[in-house]
Amino acid sequence: MASARIISKKNAPMAGLALFYLAFLGGEFLFDERVGALAGASAVALAESVVVGISVAGFLLYPVMLRLAGNRARNVLYVAGGVSAACLVALGLAGSLGVVYAAGGVGLLCLGLVGAAAHDAIARADEPVGLGAAVGAAYAAGVLLQVGLQLATPGAAPRGVILAAAAVASAGFARAGLRAAEGGVDGEEAGVEVQEGAPSRTLPILAGIVALMTCIFSTLNVTLTSMHAAGQVDLGSWPRLFLAASALATGFVLDKLSRRYAPAALALVSTLSCFAIFSAIGGGPAIVSAMVFYLGSGAFVVFFTAAFIIAGRGCAPAGLWPSMGRVVNNVVSLAVAVPALVLVTQANGLATSAVVLVVLAAIYVLVFLGLERGSAATEGSAADLGSGSAPAPAPLDTPADSQTSASLDPAQKLSAFVEAFGLTDREAEVLGALTTSDANMQELAQELYISRSALYRHISSICKRLGVENRQALLLRYFAWEPDARD
Repeated sequence: MASARIISKKNAPMAGLALFYLAFLGGEFLFDERVGALAGASAVALAESVVVGISVAGFLLYPVMLRLAGNRARNVLYVAGGVSAACLVALGLAGSLGVVYAAGGVGLLCLGLVGAAAHDAIARADEPVGLGAAVGAAYAAGVLLQVGLQLATPGAAPRGVILAAAAVASAGFARAGLRAAEGGVDGEEAGVEVQEGAPSRTLPILAGIVALMTCIFSTLNVTLTSMHAAGQVDLGSWPRLFLAASALATGFVLDKLSRRYAPAALALVSTLSCFAIFSAIGGGPAIVSAMVFYLGSGAFVVFFTAAFIIAGRGCAPAGLWPSMGRVVNNVVSLAVAVPALVLVTQANGLATSAVVLVVLAAIYVLVFLGLERGSAATEGSAADLGSGSAPAPAPLDTPADSQTSASLDPAQKLSAFVEAFGLTDREAEVLGALTTSDANMQELAQELYISRSALYRHISSICKRLGVENRQALLLRYFAWEPDARD
């Protein structure tokens, strides 16, 4: 029983997010099928954009509930999961267009609330892998489960029942992940100050980049959705596997890549998607456009999810920012649905290409502005840091200590200190960041790709190993320590 609890707490956030993706993507696909069967292929693309846009209300309702009712609001997740489950079952059984529209709208709205909680849970979790890898793995798992479900259950009714179970399970895992995060060490226990400040200055540029990239991907999505509804390409078959592979690979790459350059990498992916649009409107192979779309879309989803989780950590209001990437994506998808549909069905290829290229140019402008802002911050830090080492709290110096410290390489001292006190690799990474950076705790957590609560837990663990009570005492102990000291 104890081991089961440990496994549940450890894996609950990723499981909750993966099952949310299964229920959301599967529900969206089921809705498309039912609308296509009852209203015709021409109605699918616009109807899908509308119900996906409705889900935004659910994502935005979650932080409001947290603000009004605190942690007690998480009990509402079971209600939201149950309502969305009932709607998914109704989608599979519905024989009238009105029921399909109602079930799709209400179901995705409730799934939006569940999804916001699932994103919040993974943002608070201390994952055994990097944040990008965690998000990528969850998205890939959701996509693979959805593809398997599509192939194994050709009937709409049984598929709706299975998706309903996924929605309820996602709500349960999200709530379990949030409760586990509440049990973590807070800032006071770790000797640091917890502040929930204003949104980061990078968030507007990030939102602009995501919005413009959404214009590109939504245009391609509208094109391919219309082709799917007309029977020209099957978007639920094997090409969808590229979506999972792309998400998984992107997650691991983002953990290795400097956060500053992630938007630039995604801008290149958007450029590739532009060529897919040109191919589709020019009568090129639909399957090739679908493969390119899925490769780019998987990378895009992981990027905007991880980017907003990192940039929004510590920003008020609580629970809003982890899923803000999805909110921006869905809102812009709804806003551009009609223009994109008109563009790809009625405008000539030259006009479509011109609009797409203007949007692409705007993406690169925002990416450049983001890089310039990052460079300015880096130069300012370099001026303060001199040789690259951040000012540290004054150690308890003696002449002998100063002479010994001067003869030591900082990396060697850190390695010796870690070995002497038996710190784990993650604790060593945290200690290294603490001793070489003057950033605040929110910025340190972002640099380490962990949540603030996880950072506090690591600091608390290091303090216990050293026999000190807070971060300041930890740093004083470190800078006064000598490799030949008897501890």
